[in-house]
Amino acid sequence: MHLLSRSAVRTDDVFQKDIEEEYGLRPPTATELLKKMENNGLIRREVTSYDARLKRIIASDKALKYKEQVVSDLTGLEEVLTAGISPEELDVFFKVAEKMTDNLS
Repeated sequence: MHLLSRSAVRTDDVFQKDIEEEYGLRPPTATELLKKMENNGLIRREVTSYDARLKRIIASDKALKYKEQVVSDLTGLEEVLTAGISPEELDVFFKVAEKMTDNLS
């Protein structure tokens, strides 16, 4: 799913059912979430040419700007968190964290 790709050009269409499946949401929950996002100007819905019942979900410029800020903030946080830690140490950390997560399953 590529609703918020790095460029404004998406490689595939995104529909409500895709959002539901990707995030494990029930249809009423996804509907309410998408309505709020639309009301806040983060997405718009566009009817497809081949099926009037299907509405493509398209990220707005406002959403793309938010995404840029979030990615920037997360990148900065990652730099602070990993300062002074070698790539090898990070590799070991992630391997151990993955094993711990598997143990919880």
